Amino acid sequence: MSDLTTIQNVIVGLTPQQLKRLGEIHAQVNVELARNFGDRLAPIMTDILVQESTTHPDVLAALEGIRESLPQTPAEWRSFVQSLVRNNDLAQRNIAFSDEAQKAEIRTEELARLRPDQRVTLSRSGTLDEYLEDRFKARLEAVQ
Repeated sequence: MSDLTTIQNVIVGLTPQQLKRLGEIHAQVNVELARNFGDRLAPIMTDILVQESTTHPDVLAALEGIRESLPQTPAEWRSFVQSLVRNNDLAQRNIAFSDEAQKAEIRTEELARLRPDQRVTLSRSGTLDEYLEDRFKARLEAVQ
């Protein structure tokens, strides 16, 4: 997690051309965060990660004119934004919370889809939780 003062100091020291380029980079980071994490990240967390990208070495190099430093392919951008999230404890917690909330919602939906006799049978055999976990994983993979 970058220090806010450091980010502000970097921004203050930029030329107008560099500020324009930083705005373009921030827009791209915002798009890539949305593409890779969807609504799993809260908007405020996305804003924080976009600001923190300012002090990333690749972004600083791009601001100085080294073009090859920024990711060029979707896979490289995915890796870039995943590293931003990996390096931010709050972002990781935000995603974990979103996943748990989604898991509870899917579990409730899947439980409601089961006939009462199926629920009883799965519960008695001790496989209801495993079944619901498998359904959650299948639906999560279908979305991603």
